[in-house]
Amino acid sequence: MKVSVCIPIYKVEKYIEQCVRSLFEQTIKEEIEFIFVDDCTPDKSIEVLENVLAEYPNRKDQVTILHHKKNKGLVASRNTALTVARGDYIIHCDSDDWVDLNMYESMYNKAIETNADMVYSGIVMCYDDGRRRNISIKEYLSSDMLFKKMSNPIVFNSLCNKIFRRKIALSADIKVPDHICMSEDLLRSSLMLAKCKSVACTPHCCYHYRQNTISLVHAWKKENFVSMQNVYSILHDSLPTDFKPYLISLYVALFIKALLHYGDSPEDNLLFKEELNKKRGIKNIVAVIASERVQLQIKIIYVCGVINFMLTSKIIRYLNKKLKLNK
Repeated sequence: MKVSVCIPIYKVEKYIEQCVRSLFEQTIKEEIEFIFVDDCTPDKSIEVLENVLAEYPNRKDQVTILHHKKNKGLVASRNTALTVARGDYIIHCDSDDWVDLNMYESMYNKAIETNADMVYSGIVMCYDDGRRRNISIKEYLSSDMLFKKMSNPIVFNSLCNKIFRRKIALSADIKVPDHICMSEDLLRSSLMLAKCKSVACTPHCCYHYRQNTISLVHAWKKENFVSMQNVYSILHDSLPTDFKPYLISLYVALFIKALLHYGDSPEDNLLFKEELNKKRGIKNIVAVIASERVQLQIKIIYVCGVINFMLTSKIIRYLNKKLKLNK
């Protein structure tokens, strides 16, 4: 088996057909498997999947559908899929997104050609108003150089544009707890990346990432912050020494971006998010925050969130040092 594709399913009835067709029409005709995990989805997502599969009889033996007895969440669904994955390389796909028809063949061929532990591609950001934006990624030849660039969470933290060698994806010491509800992609991809001796890049933007602006409006929950702190602690304890200098700056950037999911106006949040993505440097970021176009609510959340997170990070580092001294 060349490639295993792991796909969690939950409340994606509206989008799953496009995703599944893009998978079943892959240019790899053999030696690929698709592992779907039904996380007790309450809608007709599984029925849609089965109806589409009936149109692709040649794919039937390549498809595994697993069912959770109760809803466990995204992390648990991915963990379940990994327990049965047989491919030499393993990749994840979200069931509300879709992929280019040659994505997995091109990534697998690149991996074989370069003997890479991981191959990554660019992403197409697809907005619900019809806009499309290609995000190409520069080729970085070492895992630590790539890790430095992880402050762009969509491109570099996503699991769905990265194919990993089997022995790394299934490594026994890569543990992602089921209760993690935020920054799971960062945690899993970072732990795997730290084990990669060689990485490679395909030149094309193959993965189509659906950005629904309405979904940007969330109530900020305490467990989201707790989850991010858990992720930080795991990475701090698990990553090799040469990765750690970049961890704080990376995680502050991610926390800031996560805060932007909170607010009353998805349009303003999206505008702010895009402005921050375009402008680098402290002066430029301050200018964006001070802009009259940014809601006062978002300004307050942004500033307070950064201060809160940086203080909490320092406390965690202090406690970690104290605990190690007392062992």
